[in-house]
Amino acid sequence: MSEQTTSDEAAVSELTALHEAIEAEFKARIPAFKHVEAYAELGKDMGEPALLFAMTGAAPATDTGTGKTALNCRFQAAVLVDATRPRAPLQAAILASRVAVVLRGQYWDLGFVEAPTHIQVQPDGSVPELAQFCVWVVEWFQVVHFGEFEWPWPDEPPGTLLFAIHPG
Repeated sequence: MSEQTTSDEAAVSELTALHEAIEAEFKARIPAFKHVEAYAELGKDMGEPALLFAMTGAAPATDTGTGKTALNCRFQAAVLVDATRPRAPLQAAILASRVAVVLRGQYWDLGFVEAPTHIQVQPDGSVPELAQFCVWVVEWFQVVHFGEFEWPWPDEPPGTLLFAIHPG
């Protein structure tokens, strides 16, 4: 039972570290955002332009044989620009493209994630609570390795490994 708790705590810790790293990177690299937040509550006051992001799903990824669980996680980030601003649709599109630039080759300085793939950028008007904004959504997938490294074989003492090659 305690092994499961440790694994669950590691997953929570990894997700927390990942979301904090994503938030910090976007704040540092795109200072035009007045507000950057994971899993934001809609309807609360926030500065804009804003970037709201979340992990919105996960599916199994290729098992690396390390004992860690690899999941291909889907992330979505919504860029919000007040629709009454001059050229708001263009501003939202520009900021969304900047988000995509930050994502390219981004490991968030964490050793348990792979580079983002399948980055998509598009306008979105599907959330009625955000009707006062021009909204662009940036979606990407990123493999995250959860859990601890496991080596199921006994450690062998140091020695010499010999190979022989015989012609076939």
